[in-house]
Amino acid sequence: MKHLLLTIALGSLLATLGEFLFCVLVRQSVPDYVFTLAAYPVILALAALPITWFERHMPTPLGGDIAVYVFAGSAGLAVEWFVIGNSPWANPEANELGMFCYWATVLAMPRLLLGRRPYLGRVRREAAIAFAAYAVASLAIGILTPQGLRLFVLVWVVVIGYAGMNLFFVRAFALTWRHQQEGQEAALPASAA
Repeated sequence: MKHLLLTIALGSLLATLGEFLFCVLVRQSVPDYVFTLAAYPVILALAALPITWFERHMPTPLGGDIAVYVFAGSAGLAVEWFVIGNSPWANPEANELGMFCYWATVLAMPRLLLGRRPYLGRVRREAAIAFAAYAVASLAIGILTPQGLRLFVLVWVVVIGYAGMNLFFVRAFALTWRHQQEGQEAALPASAA
């Protein structure tokens, strides 16, 4: 239960930056932002069940990692397309790559950051530092950008920033693959993440 609560708190923190940029700085809607503060814990709690299933049923830690990552980004796209209305057919200007990376970060990054594999410690620390730096920079850019340009500028700040966070998944996948090849994790189930 403690791990689930930490996952929800961390995922909500990762999500709130993007939501603050769009709800408060672009649309100037504090009520929309407050709604997201309530919505993300529910979404993260619902995502915990399939994520746990992937962790327990994939044959290797790397398989579990990739399955969770793909699920996270894809589930997020489903939310964007079918709940929010940012589908390619309803909103052709929406950035699908940015949405996938955003949701992969929100739903899967807590798993990476809270993981216990010692060889991923450096990736975890660097991801946490990178997100903190990204948050400070994006908030400064958002506040300093004139209102008329905020939508354009902040869309790219979010796309580039969250896509950059996804590079930490790639590093973690590569390190996990290397450790599996060395036989250090061949006997561990995917849930040992």
